[in-house]
Amino acid sequence: MKKRLLFTVTRPILGGAQKWIAKQIELFYNEFDIYLVCASEGWIVDEVRPYVKALLVDENLNKKFSVSHLLTLKSFIEEHHIDLVIASSANAGVHARLSKLLTKVDVVYVSHGWSAVYNGTALTRPIFVTVEKFLAFLTTTILNISKSDFEIARDTIGIDPKKMLLITNAIEPLGKRLEVDTSTKIKIAMVARFEPPKRQELLIEALENFQDMELYLIGDGPLLDACRLKYKSSNIHFVGASDNVYSELKECNIFALISDHEGLPLSVIEAMSIGMPLLLSDIDGCRPLVLENGLLVENSVASIEKALEQLAKSNLKVWGTHSYEQYNKEFNLEKSKENYRRLYASS
Repeated sequence: MKKRLLFTVTRPILGGAQKWIAKQIELFYNEFDIYLVCASEGWIVDEVRPYVKALLVDENLNKKFSVSHLLTLKSFIEEHHIDLVIASSANAGVHARLSKLLTKVDVVYVSHGWSAVYNGTALTRPIFVTVEKFLAFLTTTILNISKSDFEIARDTIGIDPKKMLLITNAIEPLGKRLEVDTSTKIKIAMVARFEPPKRQELLIEALENFQDMELYLIGDGPLLDACRLKYKSSNIHFVGASDNVYSELKECNIFALISDHEGLPLSVIEAMSIGMPLLLSDIDGCRPLVLENGLLVENSVASIEKALEQLAKSNLKVWGTHSYEQYNKEFNLEKSKENYRRLYASS
């Protein structure tokens, strides 16, 4: 009999955690029986429906804590004889780990960036961290997707390293490797939802002063309409959400991500897999991705403008080659599959 894995995530949006789950399910649905829990219908549900044995869609998962969802989750786990729960995102992580008290089923919590540390105020952050430390006691294994996340869990939250595992985010190549064309106007792409912690507005305001460059913003989200109304420059293009990001990126020659915090962004690794130079925020989750293949910037218009001036004078073809080489060396999923298989089989 196959081992039964339950993946749970709060929102069904096209985001990093959801793309991670979709790829895990696609990789392993032949080896394990797969189940999914989500708060509502949407991208992730549509994407994995052909591969899962059963789905639980429960809007109560949108709440930070819901007794109703906890009991529903318990019933689902018991009904389908789940062997291992793999939780991504904050709300799903809370409920999945509390479910272990009721079901005794092992839980892997996947940190895609420690929101307990990044979010809140100076007053509330210690409370969030304390809650996270308590939940860690209920977790069988905490999977960190970046070295910086592992260090935050150990040093800031105080989680025992023996409870943790580091498997760096990795992907299959997004598509055919691109050749960076520098003979025409420089085209910059950013792939991200229009919501915190993403900072598209900083990139937009910087690019407004560079009419010889084009910016393509790929993604939807609650702040998209406000940005469209506010920013009208002819070199700023709001593409919207896309199920085929490669078709958008292949028309551009630089990838940008301006964000207040990240775990280890899949969108950047996707860009590296097709050989794109990078322009990223100088934050823990992005810093390891820039090594002779782009620039790191402070989250300010002035810093981004200075970087854009440097980009215009740089050898983007060389940077693109370095991006592709770094992806192959560190972030190619082919080299990580066995680590995931071992985690699911042994937990």
